Amino acid sequence: MTMPEKRPALLTLTALYNYLAGFVPAYFLTTYFSSLFIGLIPFLLISLLFQIVCGTTLLILLRSGFLDIDWHKHRVPLVVLAVAASVPIFALIVSLQFPGLYDQRLIFMEPSLHPIFFGLTIISTGAGLWLFNTIDRAGLFHSIENLKIIHDLKRNRAGILLAVLFFLAYFNFTQQLNFPGHYTRDQYFETDISDWIKRLTSQPPDEILPVRAVHPAVLLILRPLTWLLSIPLNGDRLQAAFILSALAGSACVFMTWLIVKQRTGSTSYALVSASLLSASASHLLLSSMLETYIFSALALISFCFLLQNGRISLRWTIPMGVVIFGITITNLAQACILYFLKLPRVKVMIQFIFAVILTTLLFNVLQVRVFPFSRPLYEPSNLLVEQNFGSNPFKASRQVFVGRVKLISRSILLYGIAAP
Repeated sequence: MTMPEKRPALLTLTALYNYLAGFVPAYFLTTYFSSLFIGLIPFLLISLLFQIVCGTTLLILLRSGFLDIDWHKHRVPLVVLAVAASVPIFALIVSLQFPGLYDQRLIFMEPSLHPIFFGLTIISTGAGLWLFNTIDRAGLFHSIENLKIIHDLKRNRAGILLAVLFFLAYFNFTQQLNFPGHYTRDQYFETDISDWIKRLTSQPPDEILPVRAVHPAVLLILRPLTWLLSIPLNGDRLQAAFILSALAGSACVFMTWLIVKQRTGSTSYALVSASLLSASASHLLLSSMLETYIFSALALISFCFLLQNGRISLRWTIPMGVVIFGITITNLAQACILYFLKLPRVKVMIQFIFAVILTTLLFNVLQVRVFPFSRPLYEPSNLLVEQNFGSNPFKASRQVFVGRVKLISRSILLYGIAAP
């Protein structure tokens, strides 16, 4: 009779420890959101919300076996994840060395707020454990454990954890690599950071810098997403754009993990492959700087994922093709190559190309009407302007020719071979 009486107490004590572990993400989330919602009342509400949500979510995931891992059978994945866990830590260490570029208040709470935050743990812990016990007594855990989303989380937990870890690193770097308010064009990998900051965050639309015709629908794709993300961020579109860029980079990591996992069936191989992408110099930078490159990468990887999963009919490939072509028109060539390798039928390819181009042209008309400074794709002169970004090295001096050869060779070697 004594054993059954001790079991609930043990479960409650274990639940308490697990619940308190949720205060770690709650601390950083509270710090970040309280920097956007200024005031004591918002801080109190945000603290309670994240403490209860993070603690209860962690309890449910642990109860569902999300972290139940056989350490002996999964040594390589655990080592990879352990190494990946060091990336956001080192990213933070590097960032803290540049206080003029990095606002620590986004990560670390003001010391004067610590007593309030930790004082609220009494209220939130009681509320969270009451909610947990209510769910437990009602017998709802069986229903929760059978939810498709729980099974998907458990099946893909390694890829999810890897993506989350690199999202933290990318988001950390976005805060110091974009320089809002400064003129930053042709930086790093020829990125036009300042232009895209204004295009994604400016209000009203007539303040947006001109968009070249090679991006026929990019504003219709990225600006609504930025606006949606800004809603829970108190309307801060700059932070929304930073999060959107980091999310796109981490989504590439997760999609790569999915593709390799489905192809090989090996969690270890999938994690290593996705880690090589996520930790490459190009992906670290382009996931952290506002440009179109990372969104193009995500669209193309998603297209690969569709094809691998047998979604080869036009009703699946055309919408994704419009996204790929709408962001940057030259990416359509890569999509066509992938599609033809999967489905080598000329008739289908012609239908795909025409449908994508015509649909994107319609979106381009809408983009030009909504954002008047956008250059229309349907005017050939706007595409001829792209010749200004090229040069014929054979008509240049010997010094310019040699320099161009060195530049291209170095770019191909470092960015096309070494980084991947």
